[in-house]
Amino acid sequence: MSLSTTETTVYVLTKYSRAYPSSTSGAQDANAEWQHFTNPVIRLVLDMKKDSRSDLESYRVRILWSINSGQDSMDLDQHEVVFVSLLN
Repeated sequence: MSLSTTETTVYVLTKYSRAYPSSTSGAQDANAEWQHFTNPVIRLVLDMKKDSRSDLESYRVRILWSINSGQDSMDLDQHEVVFVSLLN
């Protein structure tokens, strides 16, 4: 019987940015307009399944966007949107 363990690691993006180029040339623009975001919270969740020798059997990557309607993070009105769920 083969035993395996699953380890989950969560990375929270506390601040992320997006650039809007000022020209349509497609080249990198030093004058691009940047927007910075701290909400909604985006989390990268990595599940790794390893065998008894610690060799990787499979992994799952999920990118989650947490939408919080209330002021309290424990609010019951919190929704989670899954952007990506990759399984190997």
